[in-house]
Amino acid sequence: MSPIVAVCPEHGPFAVRGIVVRSTARLKISGSSTNCSTCGAHSPIMDGEYSIDSHGIATALSAPQWSLDALRAIQEPVQRAAAAVADAAVAEPDALREVQRMLNEIKVQNDALSSRLDEALRGKRRWTIGLVLTALATALGAAVDGSTVVAAAPDIARAFLEALEHLQQP
Repeated sequence: MSPIVAVCPEHGPFAVRGIVVRSTARLKISGSSTNCSTCGAHSPIMDGEYSIDSHGIATALSAPQWSLDALRAIQEPVQRAAAAVADAAVAEPDALREVQRMLNEIKVQNDALSSRLDEALRGKRRWTIGLVLTALATALGAAVDGSTVVAAAPDIARAFLEALEHLQQP
């Protein structure tokens, strides 16, 4: 999953597909665009400089403010769902409805993340869901609160996705 994103004027941020690097590289993007993966609208790709490792994972070395805004767009639904799941006074069906609402809201911004979260959380116990959502909310907060440099956000996302992989194991 690449942190290189484009922003559709209608649907918001989405992951750019089609950038293929066969070995480690440093990539600078400026003034580029692509088409929205949902509606086909002209969408600017986030300007910035990226380091791409031998596995094709891109890490942002520099990026504009609107990349942080894309993270903020999913931060609130994650925090809300994490709070509902952690609150013992919230009935299980209500907590799970809040998780589904979060997934639907995230899907608008990042379909891939929504799908991965849905896969990882489906069928898990409430406390496991709570731990994962709390970790994600914490990571998002660290990436967007101004105390963490932008380059750390992809590292946080990669660590979180690795944690999701562990959830998939029996």
